[in-house]
Amino acid sequence: MPAVQGLAVERLITDGEILELAASLYGEAVPGKELLRCGTPKTHRAGRVLACQGDEATEAHLVLAGRFFCRKYRTDDSLIPLPALERGAWCGAAECADEGAFLYEAIAAEESVTLCFARPNFALLRRRCPLFDSVALIPSLSQELRRLHSRLADSSPLDRLVSYLLAQRRSIGGVEKQRVSITQAELGAAIGCTRETVNKYLGLLAGRGLIELERSSVVVPSWEKLADYQ
Repeated sequence: MPAVQGLAVERLITDGEILELAASLYGEAVPGKELLRCGTPKTHRAGRVLACQGDEATEAHLVLAGRFFCRKYRTDDSLIPLPALERGAWCGAAECADEGAFLYEAIAAEESVTLCFARPNFALLRRRCPLFDSVALIPSLSQELRRLHSRLADSSPLDRLVSYLLAQRRSIGGVEKQRVSITQAELGAAIGCTRETVNKYLGLLAGRGLIELERSSVVVPSWEKLADYQ
């Protein structure tokens, strides 16, 4: 299978990297060669919808590179922001196995790559790898439940804003990243608030020294202090 390349060189994904990821996630329980046999690499531009809540889950995706913003719609059309999906996470696995609808919305935050499994191929993968459900599907479902329930208590716009920023915390090469590249309009869409409301509470957090505002980004000097504020 040829390497997959999007618009950026850092999104080049090789079969070898997929095999390494499979080994790190599942050891010998789910051989990487079976993932490659049943799945198809796909690139997703920033802003591309990976999963739309309520739509039939005809595909499951294993994130190979990049990041996806996630949010859950309530019945009153308000939103619950969920932690982002990153490398090694599944999107739609439980729903595809159940032949149901996607439980939340996932949108590419940046150019990203997934290994896509059409429903018949996903079923084939489960048959060919008897341990798949126990080492991949059940843990994925458990993670989804934790992701959702951890956000159910977040009610105020400020709570949702802080929760969303904390969900973007990650390390690159062992160094913790402090900058979250996102516009206020994108923040508003992610947490279900107007841009004006986001601006108000970003100003409040900045006034307390918990964040710094830059053009199209938010800098978090100390993730621990922001977490303590919550």
